Amino acid sequence: MKILYVHGFNGSPEGHSYSLLKKHLPEGCGLIGMNYNQNDCDVALKQIQETIQKESIDLVIGCSLGGFLTLLAEGVERFVVNPCYLPSIELPKLKTQNGLPAASTEMVDTYEPFEYKWRYLPQSDKERIHCFIGNADELFGEKYYYDIQDDLGRPPRMLYSGHHLSESAAETLCCLIAQKEIDRSPNHKASNKMTEAILRDAHKYSCNHEEFINRSEYCGCFSCCRVFPSYEIKNYIKDMGGKTALCPYCDTDALLPQSGPYELSEVLLRKMNKRWF
Repeated sequence: MKILYVHGFNGSPEGHSYSLLKKHLPEGCGLIGMNYNQNDCDVALKQIQETIQKESIDLVIGCSLGGFLTLLAEGVERFVVNPCYLPSIELPKLKTQNGLPAASTEMVDTYEPFEYKWRYLPQSDKERIHCFIGNADELFGEKYYYDIQDDLGRPPRMLYSGHHLSESAAETLCCLIAQKEIDRSPNHKASNKMTEAILRDAHKYSCNHEEFINRSEYCGCFSCCRVFPSYEIKNYIKDMGGKTALCPYCDTDALLPQSGPYELSEVLLRKMNKRWF
């Protein structure tokens, strides 16, 4: 699988987030970091689309301003992380930092006409967008959670991360990529290793997850393998990092929230049960 990484405002094509993704990518996947003309949205989109075609890209990952641009990268699967959903509102708030310039009025003006364009993408293309929001995003928080839900037709998934991609979030994204590789090629030579990484990563979303539970309509238990409405949860235990929910049926701390990055399915719950019990 060939993956394109699109950095955020004043970012670098091979900066910190790129390095974290490259570190955790499954065997056989290649990552390309690209620079683009961030001062002109139309030019940037054309550069991204040209790179997708030239490099035969299978997946685009974009963060922050790069996430906004990735939303509009049609015809390819994309992971959008903490997107700068309305650049005309958010970019003017950014100040000069580390010698890098603030966003100019002229720059912001190039983004505004594109802000709602992706709402009108074909449904088949929207289904190729996977949006993620960091649970501790200090820049946008959950400000655009419901806008994304309305425009995408489903809520964004939550990751353990601040605005800038954490190592935990990079691990999760790479495990989701690994799952796609397994789905594409079940006999992949590294499938056992990748499956183990996925199960270990999914397990971290069963801990310190009260805010994830509150965002979830359903939860799944990988102890008793039930899926049930989250309002049935009554009990939590206190951990060092927060609160962990207990299953209302088997009273174990083995719950995966629907709002987390992994799709709740019987297959996943059974695999988690076999791995952890």
